[in-house]
Amino acid sequence: MNLIVIDFETYYSKEYGLKKYTTEEYIRDEQFETIGVAVKVNDEDTEWFTGSHADTASFLGRFDWANSFVVGHNMRFDAAILSWRYGIRPLALGDTMGMGQVLHGLTNSVALKSLSELYGIGEKGTEVEDALGKHRLDFTQQEMARYGSYCVNDVELTHKLFKLMIPKFSRTELKLIDLTIRMFSEPKLVLDKLLLIKHLNAVVTKKENLLQEAGVDKDDLMSNPKFAELLRKYGVTPPMKTSSTTGKETYAFAKTDEDFKALLEHENPTIQILTAARLGNKSTIEETRTEQFINIANRGLLPVPLKYSGATVSHRWSGVDGINLQNLPRTSELRRAITAPKGYKIVASDLSNIELRLAYWFAGSTNKVNQIRNGIDLYKQSAAEITGTDYDQVSKDLRFVFKVVNLSGIYGVGAGKMHSILKQGGAEKDLNEVKNIVYAYRQSNPELTSAWYKAGDMLSAIHKNQAFSMGPNGIITAVSGGMRKPNGMVLGLPNLRKLKSADGTGESWAYDKLMGRSIIPEYIHPAKTFQRCIQSLARDIIGDQLVNIAKRYPVVLTVHDEIVCLAKEEEVEDCVAYMTQCMTTAPDWCADLPLACEVGVGDNYMDAK
Repeated sequence: MNLIVIDFETYYSKEYGLKKYTTEEYIRDEQFETIGVAVKVNDEDTEWFTGSHADTASFLGRFDWANSFVVGHNMRFDAAILSWRYGIRPLALGDTMGMGQVLHGLTNSVALKSLSELYGIGEKGTEVEDALGKHRLDFTQQEMARYGSYCVNDVELTHKLFKLMIPKFSRTELKLIDLTIRMFSEPKLVLDKLLLIKHLNAVVTKKENLLQEAGVDKDDLMSNPKFAELLRKYGVTPPMKTSSTTGKETYAFAKTDEDFKALLEHENPTIQILTAARLGNKSTIEETRTEQFINIANRGLLPVPLKYSGATVSHRWSGVDGINLQNLPRTSELRRAITAPKGYKIVASDLSNIELRLAYWFAGSTNKVNQIRNGIDLYKQSAAEITGTDYDQVSKDLRFVFKVVNLSGIYGVGAGKMHSILKQGGAEKDLNEVKNIVYAYRQSNPELTSAWYKAGDMLSAIHKNQAFSMGPNGIITAVSGGMRKPNGMVLGLPNLRKLKSADGTGESWAYDKLMGRSIIPEYIHPAKTFQRCIQSLARDIIGDQLVNIAKRYPVVLTVHDEIVCLAKEEEVEDCVAYMTQCMTTAPDWCADLPLACEVGVGDNYMDAK
C-alpha cells in the first residue's frame, strides 16, 4: 500500500472562507475553486499541479488512490474535496492534525505551523496570505510558482509529522481516524427538509409564545436574582461561581461562564430560549441548528463532522463545524429529520450504563460486577440496601434517586451537587437526607473509595516520575506527563504539580492546559482522575466496537456510548445480531467485563432510539 500525502490550495476571500463558512458549506459552495494541489507518493519528490478543474481531475487520476493510505493535515477538508469535487475515495485516510490532538492538544496548538516548530522539522510559509481574493487565473507565473512551493513545503512537513507520530498509534486508532473522516467526506444520511421547515416554524413560534406567557421582560432577564428564580421555576439550579473580587459565591451568568453557556444546549428548549434571551442572542441553538440543517439539505446529504479526540482529556469525539451532533436532545425533531436513504434502515445501538459497569470493574468491586452479570438492577439493589426497602418494592421514583446516586457517586460527587442533580431531575430531597444517602453509598462501596485513593497515589507517582499502576492487571500505568492506557495512548497531565487550591483553603493538584493562546492551570483531584480513566476507557471500548461493526456495515455516527450505522432493509435482522455481538464483546484487556446494549431500528434517527 502506498503512502500519499496531499494538500489542496483553494480560492478564498474576506467574505468566502473557512472563518465565515463551515467546511461543508465552503466546499459545496458555487464559489469553490481549486487553485492547485500538491501530492507526495511514498518518499518520492512532491508534485505541484495547477490547472482547470478538468486538468486537475486528470492529474489526480494518475495516482492509485484505491490502494493508498492518504494523509493530510486536517484531512477532513482534503478528503471532502477529493470525494465531493473529484469523486475520489481512497483506501484509507489519515490526519496529522487529529494525531497531533492526541499527542499534544492539551498544551499546544495543532496547526501545522505549531506542530512543525514543536518537532523542529521546518517552517511553514506565509504565501497563503497573499492569495486572499485571488482566483487561479489572477496569479502571475511567479506568484503561482511561489504558491506552489508553499504548498509543496506543507506536504513535506505533513509527511515528516506523520512519520514521526505514527509509531505512537495502534491500527485500531488509525482506523478510527479513517472512519471519523469518512463520516464527513462520504455522507450517507438524508435530511427531511419539509420536516425541518415545519420544525423551525414551530420553534420560533414557541419562543415568542413562551416569553409572552412567562411575562418575561428585560428586567427579569438581566436581574441575576430574577433570572435565577426563572431557572428554578423550570427545575434548573442556577450555576454558581466564586467571585474573583469578593471571594464569595455568586451567580455564574456571564457570557464567559462555561456552565451558563452550557444551558444554551439544555435538553429543555425552554431553558435554551431563556438563556439565549439573557445573552442577547436573536436565535436559540435549536433555531440555528435547524436552519443549518435546512441549508445542508439544499446542498445534499448530511456530512457528519466529528473531531477525532476532540476532548483532549478523554480522547472522546467532539462536535465541530457548527452542528454538534454529540448533543442533539433526545426529544428534538432534528433527530427525526435525520433519515436513512431509500432501501436502508438506521440501526442504532448504545452500551448500557457502560461507565457504571466499568467503574465497579476497575475498582475491583467483584460483588457489583457479579450482580451486573446476573442481570440485577443496580439502581434498585442500591435503593434496597441503603433504605431497607424490599428489592421488588422499590418504586420508580426511588429507583431514579439511586440511579443518580450510582452514576454520580462512582465519581465521588458530594451531597451538595447530588442534591442539585436530583432537584433538576424532579426529585425533591432534603439536603441532610442526601448527605446520609451519599455517606451510606460510600460506606457500602469501599472498593470505590479505595480506587479514588489509588488515583491520588497515581498523581503522586506521576509528579515524582515513579512507577505505579492501577486497575485490574495494572492496566493504567504512570508515565512521564500522564497515564498510559492499554491501547498505548496517554491521558495527559503535563507539568503536574501542587498549587494553592482555587478556594485558597489548601493545596490541589494542577496541570497545564492550553486555553486560547495561554497556558493555564487545570485543577484535578483523585476522584476526578478516576473519572477520567473510566470515561476514556469507555471511549476505547466503543472505539474497538465501532471498528468491528464498520467491517460489515457503514457507520454514519457515534455519540458517546452509541454507534449508528446503516443496513439494507433485507439485512436489518443480521445487522442487529452482529451489532449486538460486537457491543457485548469486551476487548482483551477487560475480557471479564460484562457488557450489554440496546439496539433500535428505524427509518430515522429518533425512531431508531
